[in-house]
Amino acid sequence: MSAPNYDRVNKYAPQLWERSVGLLLILSRERVVVLAAPGVVNSLGYSHSDIEGLRFDDLVCMQLDGLNKAIDAVDGGETRTMTIELGLLSKDGQPRTFQIEVFLLEGDRHEFCLRGWDITKKIEDERSIEIMNKKLSILGSATRHDVLNSLTGLFGYLELAEIRCKDDAVKKYIQKAKLSAETIKVQMEFTRYYQELGLKRPAWINVEESLKVAYSSLNEPRVPMEMSVGRLRILADPMLDKVFFNLMDNVQRHAGANVLKITFTTEDEHGQLVFEDDGTGIPADEKDIIFARGYGRNTGLGLYLVREVLEITGMTIKEIGEPGKGARFVITIPANKFEI
Repeated sequence: MSAPNYDRVNKYAPQLWERSVGLLLILSRERVVVLAAPGVVNSLGYSHSDIEGLRFDDLVCMQLDGLNKAIDAVDGGETRTMTIELGLLSKDGQPRTFQIEVFLLEGDRHEFCLRGWDITKKIEDERSIEIMNKKLSILGSATRHDVLNSLTGLFGYLELAEIRCKDDAVKKYIQKAKLSAETIKVQMEFTRYYQELGLKRPAWINVEESLKVAYSSLNEPRVPMEMSVGRLRILADPMLDKVFFNLMDNVQRHAGANVLKITFTTEDEHGQLVFEDDGTGIPADEKDIIFARGYGRNTGLGLYLVREVLEITGMTIKEIGEPGKGARFVITIPANKFEI
């Protein structure tokens, strides 16, 4: 790689400086503002004469510790650039939140450059969404609670009606009503999980630990589990353990399997987490519909939920097993969403 043409850089630097968008400041070692690009007027409302010569710390209203750590890190050579969120006071006294890159300027003087973008609206929008989601979650919980209570009463009356009914034809209608009520109950329970989908930020999850938690949650697990995933971690929605639970529960209920093997491999920089059993497998004409809502002999919601949770962080799932020889579910993980 050839060295930069510094003559050309120096030629265009004034134009780039004048046209810079957002916050662009140069600080001395004592954290005094030495230079401020024109974008600081739009970002904070200060002119050159207002801000140059001020101690930068006096403008910071949030995350001063983060700024200290960033400057220490780049000054000590731990990293060339560090990105932080920083709260700054505008000229009219209003707090603004910036995403700031901090780096050391090499040269005779020991100076630091701060380059940033105003993310105040983004932060406010995220908070508004969090509040809205919280309200919807409360509404969903209250509604689900009321419906399940009503269903409990309905089941009681249907049981009494079935006991006292002497007409066999009417009894069949009562039994169908009980099945419909049971379906409603299962679907309402499903909403408990679905309303949590995407509410929490993705996190790095230890796959082996999550698999163990999911397996221990099964009702009397009958199929032994064999794992070979190493120290794999996946950036995923915190509901990942429910993905694993549903895949395991599927094997317990339907596969007729003797063993469930879970392995991890890489292919073309992507990760592949494979759930494989030696049961009856998935019929060829059903492979494309098993992840659709409503499919299945139980609630028709398990694999649908699995796909929805995985898609939050860009993961996909497909079934590629051979009918009659077992199911093989492959979860494909983007290159930047896993680490070992």
